[in-house]
Amino acid sequence: MHIIRAPLRISYIGGGTDYQDYFQDGEGLAIGTTINQYVYVFANELSEIASESIRFTYRKTESVQNISEVEHPVLRNMWELLGYQKRLNLGTMSDIPAGSGLGGSSAFAVALSKALHLMNGVEVGPQGCAKEAIHVERVMLQESGGFQDQYHSAIGGFRAYKFRLDGVEHSSQLINQETSNYLDKRQLLLWLGGTRDSSLEAKKTQAHIKNSKGVLDDTLTLAKNLEKFFETTHSSVSIFEQLCETVSQGWELKKKFSNSSPIVLDLEKKLKASGALAIKLLGAGDTGFLLVMCEPDDRPRLQKLLPNYKWLLPKIEPKGVATLI
Repeated sequence: MHIIRAPLRISYIGGGTDYQDYFQDGEGLAIGTTINQYVYVFANELSEIASESIRFTYRKTESVQNISEVEHPVLRNMWELLGYQKRLNLGTMSDIPAGSGLGGSSAFAVALSKALHLMNGVEVGPQGCAKEAIHVERVMLQESGGFQDQYHSAIGGFRAYKFRLDGVEHSSQLINQETSNYLDKRQLLLWLGGTRDSSLEAKKTQAHIKNSKGVLDDTLTLAKNLEKFFETTHSSVSIFEQLCETVSQGWELKKKFSNSSPIVLDLEKKLKASGALAIKLLGAGDTGFLLVMCEPDDRPRLQKLLPNYKWLLPKIEPKGVATLI
């Protein structure tokens, strides 16, 4: 059996500029990090005793003879893309509910690419997994969305990603272990409850791109300035302060790009009044997670402020998609 693990991500700045409709006329840039929350894929060859040829267990179990009978679109298209032929017993699970704004659907596609290659006895690199995940989601399935989630999950770590029509480039790790530990103590994820249809929300974003180019241009400028800032300092304190400023400015731009619900705006007001330094909604829609950045001494007060909400304390994950077994 192969067990593949692909991390979820926090996107700090640059969302929207990773859509091809935007960067086809130039470039996009997104900066973010993977975290210690994951999507897992389990794969082994299905026993000859089994009556079916393909068994896929996720929120339900599909047992079929032919890949054309599989309902799950990502599995069906990834299988066809790779020309997979063997009998297969496949399963998946996630630490976080689907549709929560942390890039789970793309993490699954990345992990699935890795798993099917391994079942064929082939070792594929992280960029190959990212490209295949994008091809399945954006080309074969024609799902709206950007390119950053697939690359975050495949490459891993705290990085910048540049998007152009001729390819995607990623930076080296932008922070050292000391800064990673520093940020781990200063980031919270507030679970708003509920999930959204990520593809539907991406369609809304894609529809707004042509009419919101100025906002995305300003977002790109913020991302470029943050990337340059990382070249000038290794100070954990300075990096955190600049990250908070950039996240705050980017969130104000994002609110112009897509209207936020009164609930999200009310939570933002309460949290900032109690010590939060930066807040942004991760992903699109008004459900999922709020990223909350604050000093460690303020964390308990913020958590007590909203006792009916659930919180996660994420840690930065330096690695991307990985084979556990």
